[in-house]
Parts: sequence; C-alpha cells; structure tokens
Amino acid sequence: MPVFREAGYNSLIISYRNDTEAPQSGDGRYSLGDTEWLDVDSAIDFAASRGARHVVLMGWSMGGAIVLQTATRSRHRDLLRGVVLESPVIDWADVVAFQGVAMGLPSAIARGAMRVMGGRWGGLITGQSLPIDFARLDFVARADELEIPMLLLHSNDDGFVPVTGSRALATSRSDIVTFVPFGVARHTKLWNYDRARWNGTIAIWLAELRSD
Repeated sequence: MPVFREAGYNSLIISYRNDTEAPQSGDGRYSLGDTEWLDVDSAIDFAASRGARHVVLMGWSMGGAIVLQTATRSRHRDLLRGVVLESPVIDWADVVAFQGVAMGLPSAIARGAMRVMGGRWGGLITGQSLPIDFARLDFVARADELEIPMLLLHSNDDGFVPVTGSRALATSRSDIVTFVPFGVARHTKLWNYDRARWNGTIAIWLAELRSD
C-alpha cells in the first residue's frame, strides 16, 4: 500500500468469497477466479460510488487470476486504467501440470483432475456447485482480450506458480505488458527479497501510467 499511497492512490484490500473474513459461497469452494472476480467488481462499485474515477487492480498468485477475470468481465471496465500482478496465475492448466510434476504424479492424473473440476458431474466429487471453465482462465490463449497496461512481476524460481505463463503473456502482449523478472525471491516473496526494487519498479510504472 505505501508505494500506491505515495503515488496518490487510495487503496482497498479486498477479501473474496471463502477467503477468511469474506462470506462463504453456497458451496464453500474456491473456483480459481471464475466467480471470485465478482467480489472485486463489487469493490470497484463501492469505490466508484465514493468518487473513484480511475482504478488500478493488483493481485498476487490466485489473486492475479481473479484480477485478470475482473479486467475482462467487469461492468466497470471504463474505470480500469492498469493492472499490477505479482507471482500471478496466468493459466491454471500450467500450474496444475507444474504441481503434478512437483508431487511426482503422472501427467494423466493432473489432466484428470482438471477434467473433474471442469465437468458438470465433477461437483459430485469436488462439492463445487458449478464446473470451472479452464479455457476462460487461460490468459495465454486469451491474451488478445486484454486492453489495459499491465505490470507483471514474477520470480524465475517461483517454485509454486511457474513463470512460464507470465513470460508467454509478456511475449504475446509486449505492447501493453511490462515484465520484470526476479530471481531467488520465490512465490509472492518479491517484496521480502528486494523491497527497494519492488517498490521502485511499481512507482516508476505508476508514474508512467499517470502521464499517458
């Protein structure tokens, strides 16, 4: 928050459904961003009702997937000016495959887990009320749908969410994506590893965003 405040922004820290303080959904399950974005959209509605004229979204890890859904599905897209992502999930299929390898599981198991979560019958096993649309959560494939400037921070040795999705998105949308790789920092620990670089990168990007 301090780097955004110094740049002149007010901030809202948003909890989404099934996340600690936030109310639970009917099924009490995460949907990897496919429904959680509605809670971010409600927060934007709250900000707009209090005079917000421009909004910059920021998300970490799964929060990155939620932010990307908001950026493409929000009813307030006219207010959105930019997106900052740290260690984000760009494509859940990529993450599921990476985690499967990390756990020593055959690739068929990872693919099967996605079929279960993505199928209407899968709710009998997962408890989800609706299937997860993994194609809609793939922003390597959906890169052309993104329209606003984006700052993307990711550690090459993340260890939990692979950097491959971030690199692929940055390559395909170099016109709007500023990609800043880190090393050693691991997952969502970029600020902890190099606070000065993290703050400085965001501050410079926000200054450029406001000057456009």
